[in-house]
Parts: sequence; structure tokens; C-alpha cells
Amino acid sequence: MASKTNDFQFGIEWVRRAMSHQKGVEIEIPKHAFNKKWEGPDICKGHILSPSKDGKFVAIAKFEGEDYNTYLTSSSLMLCDSKAKWRDGFFTAKLEQKRRMLDSKHKNAYQRSVDMIEELLRDKDFDLTGKNIVTLDGMGTNKLAYEKVLSDFDVPSTMHPRIITFELDSDVALAQRSALGSKDVFSTNSDPFFSSKSLFGGRIPKIEHILSLKNRVLTDEMKQEVVMLNLDYCGGPPLNHSPQKCSYFMETVIDNLPNLRIVAFTIARRGHKNLDSTFDDIVKPPYGFYLWKTYIDNVKVICKVYKRNNDVRNLVIPGYWWKSSSKSLKKKTFSGIVRRRNGKLTYDVYVPYDKTTYSMRKDALQKYRF
Repeated sequence: MASKTNDFQFGIEWVRRAMSHQKGVEIEIPKHAFNKKWEGPDICKGHILSPSKDGKFVAIAKFEGEDYNTYLTSSSLMLCDSKAKWRDGFFTAKLEQKRRMLDSKHKNAYQRSVDMIEELLRDKDFDLTGKNIVTLDGMGTNKLAYEKVLSDFDVPSTMHPRIITFELDSDVALAQRSALGSKDVFSTNSDPFFSSKSLFGGRIPKIEHILSLKNRVLTDEMKQEVVMLNLDYCGGPPLNHSPQKCSYFMETVIDNLPNLRIVAFTIARRGHKNLDSTFDDIVKPPYGFYLWKTYIDNVKVICKVYKRNNDVRNLVIPGYWWKSSSKSLKKKTFSGIVRRRNGKLTYDVYVPYDKTTYSMRKDALQKYRF
């Protein structure tokens, strides 16, 4: 049964409507997306025939060498190994997007995104070329804001950051690709080889798992270039009803993004009693950042935006700092992120390489700062 969407999402109905617009589009889907008894090639090539309204299926396709049609789900079309040459935005979907944007709650979300990227662009010494902006976005609101500001600031297209959108629901993710024509939209569950055994806070991968663990959707190299993160939650982060677990989890997420400049958290008041006073318990203000703005325009949510300050945060630690390390490791260097001050002269430093927090003296921080 298809999942329900909220007013901030385009869902399965828009995927199906878009598939009429996408008839004839060439697709490639890995064999592992189908039944294990499938005897076709490793990559199955075909094209879209029509929409499907049968259960969870969204499209009917015809693959090369097959005499019968195949029914496809959004999940199979959103796998990171799947490819499709989707046509540009579906006119009706774009009209609906504009219609929803007339609502005050959408205007508020849009304006928050405008403010954030404008602040990012005010840093004249900072070049966005090759950088990444990562956001949660169910109907392209944040993406619209980023693109509008980049245009208004006359940023050359060659210097635009890559805007990467994540969605937990494959239908919602595919709606943005097939109905809105949005590029770089991914389902958090699109890497089938991403182990659910290592997930903290649930068995289905969420954006936080993508940001903090190895995967093929957002590689470690891509994480190095993330400069803005907009966690625009409909409800709240994983484990948010257990503040101690949630805050530790979210700290680890942020610490896997060493070059982050701006980070935003939006949490719904619904289900969070006294959120004004408990927000910082759920998501602690990240070390090396200061509170830039708090948004309460939408009475149903609170959004806090943090901006990078001048504190030492990123370290490049030589392997010989660990006296017990092997000869081969002593010759290497490792990234480290300062988590917090722990006393007058020591700091807690998180090392993504082994996901361990070490105590480091202040003089070492100054020596290894990046």
C-alpha cells in the first residue's frame, strides 16, 4: 500500500501522472532490483510504456529481450544503480508547486532557505565551486529558494554548488525527479548494499545514516565538500523522544561534515512538549558554530540555524600522535573534529576513521588545526 504524504510532499500520485509524460523514456535497472530468479543481464535496459496504478507499482516498462511487460516501483527506479533519462518538469506538477507556495507555511520554509544561502554567499572569501548543499525537501521548496538566490546574485552556473536532496520515501523522491524534473534527488534507501545492521535509530536508512556512514549515494569525498546542511524535518530527528540518545546521534552526523559552514534544524512542536526550552536537549548547538537565527514565523515549528565561528574545529592529526599505532599508520594523517571543550586545557576530538572520541590538549589543537 502506498504511503501517505503531507502538504510538503509530492507523492505516488504525482509519479503516476508524470509517467504519462515520461512514455518512451529509456531506463536501466540492475537485476538485483527484481526477483532473484530473474535470468536477465546484470543491467536491464528498456523503456517506460505507461503509468501503473496497481498497488505500489508506478510504471509499466518493456525490457530488451523480454516478450512481456514489467511493473516497476519507485524504489526500483530510485536505486543508485538505476538510470533514466527523465524529461524536464511536468507542467502540471510545476503549477501545483507554485500553488502550494502561496500558503504561508510554504512561504516561511522558502524564506528560511533564501536567508541561509544568502548568508552563505555573503562570505566573499568563500568559493562555492565544487561544493555541496544537502537538504531534506519533499516538494522542491528549498531547491527553488537556492536556485533563485544564486540567480539573483549573478553566480555563474559553473560556480553553483551542487544541491543534493534526500527523501526517506522513494515515491516522494521519484516525484521530484519525474514530475518536477529535479536532478540530484535521492532516496535514502537507494543503496541496496548499505547494511541496516549498523543503523542507530532504526532499520530503514535515514539522511542521518547517509551522512554518517559509508554508502554509495553520498560518498566520503562528497561529504568533505558539504558546506550547508538543511535538516528541514516534518517531525524531528531520529530518537528525538530520547534527547540524550538523539543529541549524541546528531553530534556524530555533524562531525562527519568537516567543512560545514551553515547547518539548520527544524523541529515540529507537535509531539514535543515545551520545545522552546527542550530544543537544545534534542539537538545540541554544534561545537564551532554560533546560533545565527531562530525562526518561529510558522507557529507549528521551530527552526534554529547555526553558522561557523572562528573556533578551531577541523584537525589533521598525524598517525604518530597515537603512540600505540602501527608503523604504517604513523606515516598517515587523519581528520579530526573538535566536539567540545573538556576542562581548561583539553578537548574531545572525534576521529571519523575509527569513529572514536579522543581527549586532546589545547596545544595539540593549535598544532594540528586545519
